[in-house]
Amino acid sequence: LWLIDWEYAAFGTAMFDLANLASNNSFDAALDRVMLDGYFGAAMTPEIARSFAAMKAASALREAMWGMVSELHLSAPGVDYVGYAATYLARFETLMRDFKEKYPS
Repeated sequence: LWLIDWEYAAFGTAMFDLANLASNNSFDAALDRVMLDGYFGAAMTPEIARSFAAMKAASALREAMWGMVSELHLSAPGVDYVGYAATYLARFETLMRDFKEKYPS
């Protein structure tokens, strides 16, 4: 299975794309593991888990920032940019808190 996301077609890391997929579809830990095990063709290693957790937090932050910028510069009837930003900011804060607890520096 190949997933091609032309919207974000640029030089980047596949892990960020996987994190976007998981974050934007509200995957839980079990779905994260299934996706990552399938993608890498093996059981998730601690290194992959750490990298994925970091990218999942970054993905949520990117979505929150998109909502904030969109609120200022876009206008679409019925679109709640403030609510969207708030949802993803809360998700970022949770993911970042969990990351720091699991992977202290």
